[in-house]
Amino acid sequence: MLTQERLHRDTQSCDEMIELTAMQRKMFICNKLPLYRLPVIYDIEGAVTDDEISGAAYRTMKKYTALQMNYHYDPAGRKFYQKFVPLTPDHFSVESIETETPIERYVKNSKLFIDLTEQYPWRLQLVKSENKRYLYIEFHHICIDGLGIRNFEKSFLQFLSGDEPDVPGEFDGSAYQLIRSAEDKNGGALDSLDMLRIPAAKAGKHHTMERVEVIVDMRRLQIIDHLSRSLHVTKNACYQGILEEALVKHCPGSVYGTVGNWRMHSRNFSEIGCLVSLHPKKISSKLSLLEKITQGFIDQLAIFHKKEMESFHSIEFPIVYSYEENMFSHFRFIPVDQLCKFDVYFRINISKLQTSLEAEYNSSKYREQDIREICEEFFRLLDSMGGNIVGFDSQPYESI
Repeated sequence: MLTQERLHRDTQSCDEMIELTAMQRKMFICNKLPLYRLPVIYDIEGAVTDDEISGAAYRTMKKYTALQMNYHYDPAGRKFYQKFVPLTPDHFSVESIETETPIERYVKNSKLFIDLTEQYPWRLQLVKSENKRYLYIEFHHICIDGLGIRNFEKSFLQFLSGDEPDVPGEFDGSAYQLIRSAEDKNGGALDSLDMLRIPAAKAGKHHTMERVEVIVDMRRLQIIDHLSRSLHVTKNACYQGILEEALVKHCPGSVYGTVGNWRMHSRNFSEIGCLVSLHPKKISSKLSLLEKITQGFIDQLAIFHKKEMESFHSIEFPIVYSYEENMFSHFRFIPVDQLCKFDVYFRINISKLQTSLEAEYNSSKYREQDIREICEEFFRLLDSMGGNIVGFDSQPYESI
């Protein structure tokens, strides 16, 4: 364990302090709450030793400066900072656990939340469960995002196989500094937008989260594939356009948030850090479903090619959408958060095993039926698109 006293002693030679981004500040303020957890597990093959796993994990942590940060609040300046604290073998440990609990349930039941004031923003365990071995890594979102975990996975597997991954450039905090600059420049420019909202069924003030997940079957995947090819757009644009059409049938307002990434601006996709961004997306009531899909694709390209960085961190988006496709090759992400980041968070999650529409929602405001009705509308619209495909065996919609 890396104690606060030891952190203070070891950082005396590291002078540079980097101010946290707005998103990181929210995460730090929520320290030790069941929120912003990013746990992944790796199935260990029989011939690989625990020492080999621990060694590869240490070398990977050591490779990325963003994973060697200490976080603190300066009450005098009322600001939040991160500071580089070089990882040493004395600061690194991997706990060994044996349990009869299935691995996914073990991770979901884990209460060992990371304390950002006392340790690095991650912890590791070697878990033996049901005669299988796993590396369980719990990251805090403050130091990494999904693309960062993918970069971590790639380096970890290279180290484990005996290869030497490319060493990233010297970390100078420039990505975070660019984000902070964008926040200061235009962070509150769009506070008066007509936000899309699902009418609340309850007046609760808590943020307890529940989750609905619906698998997208093979027939529906074929419809999406045909749509994307015929319209010359991404699958993301297809899913997003259909979700927009479903939302406007149930919700007043026109603007929701979409999850992006600051790496789009730097074009440095090998970097590790918390570089998630949020962008407003306005739904036009004048567009047909096919036009919504096409316009969504155009909007995605515009964000990718936009040179100037814009921050919308001060905007509270009640509804947020993201698209995640084949994030990891060997790691398995296990959702465990018990509190909501947003009132309703819709996500298309595509992995090697399956594609699903997931919805995390504030259960103190909404009933499960409220969310399922939108999901049902989404799949009803998706199924209806199959009827427009020549030669496609259109089938009646089946309730989820």
